[in-house]
Amino acid sequence: MLKDVELRYTLKYNSGNILELVSVQKVISDKQDSLTVYEDAYKDIADNYNGLDYYETSIVRDGNSVSYTAVINYEKININKLLSIEGAEDNIIKNGKAKLSLWLDLASKVGTVCEEV
Repeated sequence: MLKDVELRYTLKYNSGNILELVSVQKVISDKQDSLTVYEDAYKDIADNYNGLDYYETSIVRDGNSVSYTAVINYEKININKLLSIEGAEDNIIKNGKAKLSLWLDLASKVGTVCEEV
């Protein structure tokens, strides 16, 4: 049984364009089997991005949690390669740029609350 899920997104942006996105997903559970399921799923997701420069992933598992972190440098990443992995539909890319407004719309649809710091 899951105890908790923590999701955190940090965005750097300028003039409505996302420059960098850091996504951290953490699953907390006392059940090791549950953590293994999530760890394996995170590994499968990360494998999709192997070889894509400026898209860095890491997976960390400790006693009662597993975390998946993705760092995307939208200023330097090959957008066409990214879109070939993720698909062009329901994406935050418009005219070759990651758009803050599209990310915020997508985030609000899944209940994400944003704060500017």
